[in-house]
Amino acid sequence: MARASKLVGVIERLVELHGEPEIRPPEDPLAHVLWENVAYLVDDEQRRAAFAELKKRSALRPERIAALSPAQLEAIVQQGGAVGAASRGNKLREIAELALEHPLDVQDPARALKAIAKFPSIGKPS
Repeated sequence: MARASKLVGVIERLVELHGEPEIRPPEDPLAHVLWENVAYLVDDEQRRAAFAELKKRSALRPERIAALSPAQLEAIVQQGGAVGAASRGNKLREIAELALEHPLDVQDPARALKAIAKFPSIGKPS
């Protein structure tokens, strides 16, 4: 618990020094996973653009993301940087399929933590 309060203190100090971040990731667990995976090695503006395009085409609904073609997914993630665009597009499909199999139930934190650890770029490092 002491580590958590120390982290909160560090974050509060950073906000004092630099202000609130202009761009904040979404708070919804699935949207946050998609936010983290839609772009790679780009600034926040590019990430936001790629995420907005994904939201426009899918409403961030897993069944709609899974229904997008590989070319459509690649076009979306291209906005979030060219590095690994094809594999990131596949990763978005994988995330959508995982979300359909393992809903991220925020009402049950233990279940949500277990489910979210299955998602790419989110689980514990190997």
